[in-house]
Amino acid sequence: MTFITTIRRAYFCYCSEMIYNQYEPHPLLSGYVKCIWTLESPVQGEHNELIVPDGCTELIFHFGSRYKRIKDETASLQPRSFVYGQIKEAIAIAPSGNTGIISVRFYPWGITAFSGVPANELTGNETEATHIWGQDAAILEEMLADAQHNEKRVWLLNKFLIGKLKSGWVNDPLIAAAVKTINDYNGNIPITEIIAQSYISERQFERRFLSVVGISARAYARIVRFQYSIKLAGSGTARSLTELSAACGYYDQAHFIRDFKALSGHTPGQYFSGNHALSDLFTES
Repeated sequence: MTFITTIRRAYFCYCSEMIYNQYEPHPLLSGYVKCIWTLESPVQGEHNELIVPDGCTELIFHFGSRYKRIKDETASLQPRSFVYGQIKEAIAIAPSGNTGIISVRFYPWGITAFSGVPANELTGNETEATHIWGQDAAILEEMLADAQHNEKRVWLLNKFLIGKLKSGWVNDPLIAAAVKTINDYNGNIPITEIIAQSYISERQFERRFLSVVGISARAYARIVRFQYSIKLAGSGTARSLTELSAACGYYDQAHFIRDFKALSGHTPGQYFSGNHALSDLFTES
């Protein structure tokens, strides 16, 4: 049986000498995995990179030098391979040498189909892959490091995930539908309206959403709207922050600035005047 069925998308992004490629997952994984991506650079960056919340969970493997996470002016090396659960505020990272990363970006509901772990137990944490999949993850880590090209790495990751997909696993259709609705409205929809359409209690809905997605429905909608504001700003259709905040459905500009700063650590003006190469790549995915 062959697993070489991924499609390499026909675009490249070059920024700060980084090369980013994005791949479609194997069809058997397409209901759970948004994409597989790689990031490479032969040189060490000169500044920290800001990663902002995007509503997804990632499985990350460093086949190059590990990145450092910067927190309170203290740097600590990330694990060689780990699951990064949902994040609710920006994090700062920096390369420690050459960059070589391959990662799986799951749909908001996707990780539990492979881990068996409720998504909220992973939120905000860098959980080493071996803590979830044991020796199999350690073997995969070595194979990815030894692979000679990224197509082979993508093949290995697809094969690994297909083997870890829980037999008979069924997504929670109610929560998947709620996520789709929030996305369709770019986060600008009252959660009470979605709950009313679900025909279950608010408590049941929030418990299921938290377990499947890793954060509350309101927190997820807030992130989706924040991400939409970044995309809209990048498109150039809004001529001012006032226009941008109104287009994204914020009450007023002050509300927009407050939410934006809570999620990114910067005001919109500060953020858009800076260079956020990695976050920009992930926002476009």
